[in-house]
Amino acid sequence: MSTLGKTTRLTAVNQMLSFIGEAPINSLSDNTGSGDDSLAESILNEVTREVLSNGWHFNTNIDVEHEPDASKEINLGDTVLRVDTKVGQYGLMDIVQRGKRLYNRDGNTYEFDDAIKTTEVIELPWDDLPEPARRYITLRGCRLLQDRAIGSRELTEVGLREESVALAALREFDSDSADHSIFDSSLPAKTVSDYRRYTSY
Repeated sequence: MSTLGKTTRLTAVNQMLSFIGEAPINSLSDNTGSGDDSLAESILNEVTREVLSNGWHFNTNIDVEHEPDASKEINLGDTVLRVDTKVGQYGLMDIVQRGKRLYNRDGNTYEFDDAIKTTEVIELPWDDLPEPARRYITLRGCRLLQDRAIGSRELTEVGLREESVALAALREFDSDSADHSIFDSSLPAKTVSDYRRYTSY
């Protein structure tokens, strides 16, 4: 018995084309750069970047250490979409991402004397995405392609319904894989700790 396997980029593009009544293509390398197949691939790339930029458990790295270079600047990798630091970890520094570098808004400078640890949302290759993410990206891509190529109100409504279900499934998957608990937050954890300290059970 054969399995369907994960959604490939070609499968995603062909599903998008099918949604607007277009014939499938045999290979993404056959893309001529024009027509609905080219638009579909472009939208797939756009939606993938948009969805990953939101930040999910599967594409977020924590405590990534960056050492300043010889110019005291900290350069980020090409795949970094968003950067944050823990509140209060670096005193009065207000660290943000500007282009491919870290910037301290408090001192209006790109220069850092010491290493900085960040939480990073990164762009992943399609093959590294979990299936719920691939499905949501594909269905969102279907709707956007339809909106731009045809503009049918009926198809838009169908697309929105399917997209909503896929987004709910992605959020549930991400929540399950993240294993969140009340102890992820310092205030509930302290409250429980204090309660245990002053009770005998």
